Amino acid sequence: MSDPFVISSRDEFMGDWGPILTEDQLKRLAKAIGKTGTAAKNFAGNYTDITIKRADADTVFMRSTLPRIRLWAAKTFFFSFHIVREDRPTKIQRMSINHERPLLPPSLV
Repeated sequence: MSDPFVISSRDEFMGDWGPILTEDQLKRLAKAIGKTGTAAKNFAGNYTDITIKRADADTVFMRSTLPRIRLWAAKTFFFSFHIVREDRPTKIQRMSINHERPLLPPSLV
């Protein structure tokens, strides 16, 4: 599964931000999809006029990003639990035995 914090396709971007941004803003921002590092930095200056209200950003996070994070976390932990050796407790098992704080909040699993 891809990184849940990265928009990986034009369709995903349009689905997340289509109801919030103008058509012109969507077209301009779509050019940056897939850019990373220096390429992304070079594009960033083109978007200084675009502002997003905090409530709109929160809506997209709760509706789109958070479910992707939950799915990613569930798949990550599912696979990690199936490669555990029976005779040696994993860090997560040791944390559970010692009542330490878990790596992720239970709501994300």
